[in-house]
Amino acid sequence: MYLYHKWTFFACVSLILVGLSVSEITLEPSTSTHYTTAGDKVTITCTSSTDQNSVQWKKEGDTDFIGDNSILVADTTGEYTCSDDLSSQKSINIYTVGIDESKFTSTTIKEGGSHTFEVKFSKLPASFIKATIRWTDVDDVTEDISNSGLTFSKDVTDGKEYSLSIIDQDGISLFDKSVILQIVSVTIGNDPATEKIVVGGTSLTITCEVKSVPKSDGVKFSTVKWVEDTTDKKTESDVSKTTYDITLNDKDSIDSLDKIKCEGTVVGDYNGYSEQISEMYKYMDETPLLAYYQNDPVSHDIYVEEKLTVKCALYKYKVGVQPVFKLCRKDEDKTGDCEELDDKKGETDNDNPSVELITSSFEDNQSGRYFCRYEGSSRNFDFKEFQVNIYTFEVSPKMLVSDKIEGSKLICSSSNRNANLVWKDNKNSKADDAHVEDQSDTTGKRLQYTLPTSVEGGESVKCELIRDGDVVDTKTVKIISTFDIEVERSGKRYGYVGDDVSITCKVTGLSDNDVLINEKPTWTLGGASFTDGTIGMFNNGASILRLSLKDSHKGEFKCSYGDTDSTNGMDVNILKYSFDPKDTTLYGKQGDSITFTITMDSITENTGSDPTVSLSSGMKEKTPKTFDVSVDFGDGEKQELNFKLEYNVSDYYISDIKTYTKDHIVEVIKLDLSVSPKLLLTKTTAKKELLCTTNDITATLQWKDRNGNNAGDGDVADVPDANNKVLKYTLPDGVQDGDSIKCSLMKEGKEVLTDAVEVDTTFTIDVMRGGKRYAYVGDDVTITCKVTGVSESNVKVLDEKRLSWHIGNTPLSDGTIGKFVNGESVLQLTLTEKQKYTGVFKCSYDEEQSAKGMEVQILEYTFDPKDKTLYAEQDEKITFTITMDRISDITEKSPEIKTSSETAYVTIPEDGGTYPVTADFSEQDSKTITFELQYDVENNFVNELNGNMYKKTYDVTLKKRELSVSPKILVKKTISGEKITCSSTNSNAVLKWKDNDGNDAAVNDVESLDGGRQLQYTLPTSVNDKDVLTCVTMNGEVEGESIQVKVYNSFVVEVDRNGERYGYVGDEVSITCRLTGIDSGDLELLNDQQPTWKIGESALSEEGDTTIGKFINGASVLKLTLTEARKGVFKCAYGDKESPTGMTVGVLKSTFEPSDETQYANQGEKITFRVSSERISGYNKIPQIKTPSAQEFVDIPENGGTYSVTADYGDKDSVPISFELQYDFEDKFVNKLNSNMYKKTYNVTLKKRVVILDPPTYGYYVTDGSKVTITCTSNAGLKGLTWKKNDQTSASDNNILETDQAGVYTCSNSEFFSQSVSIHSIGIDESKF
Repeated sequence: MYLYHKWTFFACVSLILVGLSVSEITLEPSTSTHYTTAGDKVTITCTSSTDQNSVQWKKEGDTDFIGDNSILVADTTGEYTCSDDLSSQKSINIYTVGIDESKFTSTTIKEGGSHTFEVKFSKLPASFIKATIRWTDVDDVTEDISNSGLTFSKDVTDGKEYSLSIIDQDGISLFDKSVILQIVSVTIGNDPATEKIVVGGTSLTITCEVKSVPKSDGVKFSTVKWVEDTTDKKTESDVSKTTYDITLNDKDSIDSLDKIKCEGTVVGDYNGYSEQISEMYKYMDETPLLAYYQNDPVSHDIYVEEKLTVKCALYKYKVGVQPVFKLCRKDEDKTGDCEELDDKKGETDNDNPSVELITSSFEDNQSGRYFCRYEGSSRNFDFKEFQVNIYTFEVSPKMLVSDKIEGSKLICSSSNRNANLVWKDNKNSKADDAHVEDQSDTTGKRLQYTLPTSVEGGESVKCELIRDGDVVDTKTVKIISTFDIEVERSGKRYGYVGDDVSITCKVTGLSDNDVLINEKPTWTLGGASFTDGTIGMFNNGASILRLSLKDSHKGEFKCSYGDTDSTNGMDVNILKYSFDPKDTTLYGKQGDSITFTITMDSITENTGSDPTVSLSSGMKEKTPKTFDVSVDFGDGEKQELNFKLEYNVSDYYISDIKTYTKDHIVEVIKLDLSVSPKLLLTKTTAKKELLCTTNDITATLQWKDRNGNNAGDGDVADVPDANNKVLKYTLPDGVQDGDSIKCSLMKEGKEVLTDAVEVDTTFTIDVMRGGKRYAYVGDDVTITCKVTGVSESNVKVLDEKRLSWHIGNTPLSDGTIGKFVNGESVLQLTLTEKQKYTGVFKCSYDEEQSAKGMEVQILEYTFDPKDKTLYAEQDEKITFTITMDRISDITEKSPEIKTSSETAYVTIPEDGGTYPVTADFSEQDSKTITFELQYDVENNFVNELNGNMYKKTYDVTLKKRELSVSPKILVKKTISGEKITCSSTNSNAVLKWKDNDGNDAAVNDVESLDGGRQLQYTLPTSVNDKDVLTCVTMNGEVEGESIQVKVYNSFVVEVDRNGERYGYVGDEVSITCRLTGIDSGDLELLNDQQPTWKIGESALSEEGDTTIGKFINGASVLKLTLTEARKGVFKCAYGDKESPTGMTVGVLKSTFEPSDETQYANQGEKITFRVSSERISGYNKIPQIKTPSAQEFVDIPENGGTYSVTADYGDKDSVPISFELQYDFEDKFVNKLNSNMYKKTYNVTLKKRVVILDPPTYGYYVTDGSKVTITCTSNAGLKGLTWKKNDQTSASDNNILETDQAGVYTCSNSEFFSQSVSIHSIGIDESKF
């Protein structure tokens, strides 16, 4: 029973597990939609994750499965579902569509044609409503598709591959195919750009070629032939290119080009393309020319000075401009040496131009191959060459000048040994053959004529050149027998060795027409023939001997012509000058000093002048002279030194000059030779390495030891260097202080440059002004390193490049190390950072470091704002905050400042000072304000200061602001949607707003106003608290002036001393409204703003004694006088934010009676005052009073108290008395009180009562019929004043007495005071007056 139940349980579980199994169907391809055209089938494979054999396909609407396997092959429209035994299934849709793509096939067409590719669809599924069409050269286009059909077409003209893809809205491809449009073209003839101009006799190759785009070997001629006129010349087949050669000899062959054509059949790759072609050679477009000579020269024999005529012609010339021709002679390198021609004669036929070229006279060395050259605008071409032979024809001498005519011999010659030469005598008859001798040889024709006795002076004979029976040229020889010959400037003359001088031989006595041509004299020196010079031909009877003077040229120079000697001579004396060094080419390096010594002989007879020498303008010295020249190559590789010798030679020089000048030029070639180090500062010399370097890698370097001998081979070694030759010398033992170790540069075994290393072992290195020193960040400081103990000459070669500085153990990499001057090198350094430059500065020369250093402490000063250029409006106040660190070692001195508006320095507070500046531009748009800082640092500064006073000037440029913003600062609870406006005074300004990240504000958020002079920015939601928005002016792409608006929305408005507070009626109180959450630097922008106030719900306005102050540092003070009505909760608001709490003000009352500040009393009279003071409810403090006669305060009763004062004037008419009230409010008063004690003083002035009469006299007189009027007043007022007569009878019930009765009258006010007067009556008789 137990086993039965157990297995039953497991069977149930197994069934349950089987029922819970799931499977997954996978389709390949996986797309859910498929398209097929008529005749095509769709094949889809279905697989199941459980059992592949369990899957089956079924079409919607059918009851039977399709086959028994997993592969569906279908071609009808419908929904098909694949399922397995676990009921998992997946469906697809198949749509059958009709496609006509008969016009969408690759096609070959002829060049210039067009073609339309087309695909047409029908039977589209109802769900297929849109398609994306993609051509290879068109962006995707989405089109609606109607169910009735759709045609896709494209007109194309370019040969290339085109693809069409049609994709449905689900991304499934409906159609995807590529086709090619192939374009075929046939060309005949050559490319005009490479067509060669034809010279007569040249072969021209003409091409006929079939091409295709895209290129294909399948495009070709199936057959092709060349036809000239109507005759087949050449036939080929199955080629893409064929050629035809024609030789162009003459005009007829050129004309035959009109008759050449290419005929054949061209086949393409697609649509069975085959086309017959027949193309004529279009030579006229490609401009082949025939170039020929009309006179067809082969060779020419002409003579010097004879001209050559050549006729050059072109045929079929189509350029359209007149051609340019030149006659050329072929030179040895075959490049063609062309010359301009004297004369050209052209014909007018533009198609067949020709030109007659006439050369200038030839010279005898111009034989050679000649040709005509055409020069076009884009290319040149040469005609055929022809030979030109140039021959000479001349007589010698050209004029016979001799006193012995008979037997003189004349020569007529030509380089043409076949020339026909004939001598004619003085009678123009052919010379007697007995006097003519033919001396011709292989070099040419030569006839000698020996003059007979019949020829006399003044006559002439001639030689004729005859060709083809005609006289081509004639040469005449004139006979001169009367003349003189002399040397010009005869006598004693001087010249310097090396001078180029000239001495003139002159033949005189000739007539103007008797000119010696191509003849020379002969010269003698000291009676011996002289040939060491150049003798010039006679010109106008003068021949010049040119020579360069030598020592051997001392003596008398004479000349001769024919058999005649000169009657005089020139006695030449030789002078010398010397230069040391003698070489005119020297070597040196930049800055070398070269010493030149110059001497110059003087002329003995010339006592009034001395030779001078100068090297630079303005400097002239007598010789001998020594110059020390410092070499300066500048940017070049050599320097030319020009020494100018000058000597006033009077008339003693060989040539006719008064001032002898000579330039002696020495060229110094840059050749660097340097030793390193130049000065060896070391305490130990052994094993120290010296380097000798030159930029001449062909030179030889040689080190010398301390004794001047060549250094040992084991101590020297070459150092590899790509650009220089470097030789290292490792010093052996024994080198001592004061030694000089030399390196020599050798060229061709000669020492041309030397340099030496000086050795010093007794030096010291120190940092000057060592100890603790101070400087400020940004200061330019100098620290001096000094080397002492070296010789004066070695001080000059100290090398700052071998000097280094350290701060502590850290090498200093910046700053400028100055050149050594008198052993001192100055480090110039800008202290840009405090931490970097704080420490002990020490210097080192090579490996030797200074023993002590300078400990530098860096101080700081701040200047806010930091910008050196600020923008402000007229009268705008800018506050500068300046701090300046103090030197801890100085306690009694302080930094000071003087601003532009002050005349004296003031101390800068230790925690910094503020210095306001009001912008005042007057008529300028900018101004510079200067802050001068000074500090007496008592020699503690890094630099040694004049008077120990550190001074620093800080200049700031204020520019008149063109920009303004409204508001200047935006303080609002809600800032999104707020508008801020930027304005410019410049009507041409281009404005731009930028957000907090510096990006341009969104276009939709800005609006241009007032013609572009304003730009309004509506703040988007992205603006946050403390964002800074910037308005800038744009100069093209460059930003100019800018102005900023800072935004606050997290600020707090609060009332200071909020809570319950009290004050008395009549008290002047202050309540402060304060803004917090705004940066201190921005609070100043609110200084023209004020908050609003209310008491309870009633707004409080500025009127009467109520004022609302502007914000100062974020605080605005409300001032008002308390009244009974001004009690309640005082709150303030700014913008759209109100203070969350306020000050609840309670108003107390107090009385002081009588209230008049002046009271009148007689001496001893008692006056009673009543004082009351309301108390704060529930408060245990009591108001108190101290009377004038009391020493202490006493409590004022709750209902008030009375306090009597007795008038005591002493000798005065009035006395002041005071009642002092106090009340301990314990900080409950509206205002913050000192020690919380409210105090108030009532001041009263007691005055004696006084009666005043007007008129002010005590005696009055009345006559009959007259009255006296007296007015009585009192300083205590008119109340109660009356008049009595004789103290009994009332005379007036007010203060005015009018009476005509005598008596004593008294004015009084009760019993307190009185004043009496007497009135007297008198009788007057004035009848006789």
